[in-house]
Amino acid sequence: MNNPNRVIFVDSTVSHKELLEYTTSRDLLLPGIRRGDLIRAVGLHPNLKSIVIIDGVFEEQASITHKEILWALAKGLEVVGLASLGALRAYELMRFGMKGYGKIFRQYEEGDLDGDDEVSIVYFPGLQNSTKTIPMINIRATLRRLSIEENNELITSIRSIHFRKRTWLEISKKVSKVIHESLMKNYIDLKREDVISFFKSSPEHREVTDTSNIELNLFFIKNIVKKRYPTITSFLDYCLSIMPRAPKITTKKSLEEYAQNIINYLDLPIGYVDDIAKILSELIGFTFNSERIKKASRMIRKEQKLTRQSDLLNFISRKKIPINSLQGIYEGIVKLEAYFLSQAYVIKSL
Repeated sequence: MNNPNRVIFVDSTVSHKELLEYTTSRDLLLPGIRRGDLIRAVGLHPNLKSIVIIDGVFEEQASITHKEILWALAKGLEVVGLASLGALRAYELMRFGMKGYGKIFRQYEEGDLDGDDEVSIVYFPGLQNSTKTIPMINIRATLRRLSIEENNELITSIRSIHFRKRTWLEISKKVSKVIHESLMKNYIDLKREDVISFFKSSPEHREVTDTSNIELNLFFIKNIVKKRYPTITSFLDYCLSIMPRAPKITTKKSLEEYAQNIINYLDLPIGYVDDIAKILSELIGFTFNSERIKKASRMIRKEQKLTRQSDLLNFISRKKIPINSLQGIYEGIVKLEAYFLSQAYVIKSL
């Protein structure tokens, strides 16, 4: 294939042999995508107009990065993701122009799925009919067919099996014999169904997501934050350092004191007082449930090596922070984090 106009990265979900029925001489079938493959394909095939990502590697091998996909989109190429890693990447990058297709992508988009383990499997590339582990998304689809998809205990039990070990044998240890036999007998390969549906449908009839007016994807942004900023303090420090300096406005003295307490607690530059006070004034009336505040406080204390109560008390005594202001400080930190995530400040450094 010297002049393909579409490249398709797929292997474990559907074999190349199966797809020959639905592809043309202008399609190039390649194995699951890994880091560098997209850029290499564009360089080798200058007539490419479309890239379809279905399968891809991760963990032991370097997976395709968001930057590579953003690079292809910036060059004007169509990038579509579906069924597996492609569906997850399409969800993460839909705000930036990547298109998503299929039921699995829709479930990510609607918040029904929240992890890559839903579509992940172990398989052996290049071996026909090789043994594969069972993706959780297919289990969910099968349970839905059996009208027992609402059994959260059952789903939790099966999902607790690491995707690398989620074989039928391991599943049989987590469910009753009746359920196990029903799952195997009625098994739905939703990943495969999405792929076949995509290639069977004509381009004009495909329900590919229009990404022109989708709100910024917080799942994607949070993943970047986790990788780039090891602590909440470092993330807030970065965002405060690049945000436009607003003209000084009059805020309540209580808000300035609130901001000073947060700065004192996190050891942030005192110059951020006005900016933090301004943000907090914009967020008056916004509240978070107590569980989120507790979770955040535990994480912040862990970052600061203050998990022991005695260490925390010594810390706030040294900082002259009133103990009755701690709850407010943690809530303020959560508000600041939520504010900067929603504003997508981290994207400015991509």
